[in-house]
Amino acid sequence: MVSTSSSLLARIKVLDKEAWDKFVTLYGPMVFGWCSRNLTREDADDTTQEVFQSVWTGISSYDPDRGRFRDWLGGITRNRVIDLFRTRGGEPAGRGGDANIQRLHDVPDDWDREDQEEVKTEERQLVHRGLELVRTEFEERTWLACLRTAVDEQSASSVAEELGMTRDAVYQAKSRVLKRLREELDGLF
Repeated sequence: MVSTSSSLLARIKVLDKEAWDKFVTLYGPMVFGWCSRNLTREDADDTTQEVFQSVWTGISSYDPDRGRFRDWLGGITRNRVIDLFRTRGGEPAGRGGDANIQRLHDVPDDWDREDQEEVKTEERQLVHRGLELVRTEFEERTWLACLRTAVDEQSASSVAEELGMTRDAVYQAKSRVLKRLREELDGLF
């Protein structure tokens, strides 16, 4: 396993390009989903890019002790969506009618309401993308042992038998991968 001495957050704060690419892979789908709530696909693509540009310039100011990263990122996203509407004079592009004007007025109110099921889904997706980010750091068997037990919820005994490992080795593999995931996502999730 390749060891990384600092979290992804620490590396993006010093504007490390490789870490930045991982960060965009991790959070890009979530930010795009947030933007898509109120925008056309094209505008959501553009606004997602603007969000990451804002994160790039402002990441050094993020302090995990002052709140969740998800909330900080959500605030930036909300502000970029509102900025887009403001630059257009409140007119959504490519869509018309009173219902869409109302959506513009609802952006700040609607944004702060967290649907707990949606949050859980986003968190599961983040974990899956995070696991993919650290996957190459482990042997295939170690990776599969963790995936089968932590994600697929198979028993350690059945995974051990399938992969030709001891049950203890399966537990150790799962522990090593999840520890690395926690290190990588420290401060972000």
